[in-house]
Amino acid sequence: MNWTYDEKNISTYFNLYSDLMKFWKSNIPSFIHDVEYEKLVNNKEGEIKKILNFCELDWDERCLNPHKNSKTPIKTVSINQARKPIYKSSLNSNSRYDKYLKKMFDALN
Repeated sequence: MNWTYDEKNISTYFNLYSDLMKFWKSNIPSFIHDVEYEKLVNNKEGEIKKILNFCELDWDERCLNPHKNSKTPIKTVSINQARKPIYKSSLNSNSRYDKYLKKMFDALN
């Protein structure tokens, strides 16, 4: 994943991703549900209910504590995070780096 170490590559990748999502949202708008991390950690139950409703799934109280469900297999690099409660400590943590990443942020669409 060498591209993750280069600001230009990161901004290019993000812009491509953004363009792709705009395309799909304009062609099948009711098929994609966006989740904002800030809203999720500040209103966990409300946002999880919106996700479940979008997926036409029933509410289950266990959704509030997915980290306690050790029976669910997790096959991603974020396995350690997925086994922890939803936390707020990452909110705005990127702001510490704004002055160092100005060039990259300026390149974002």
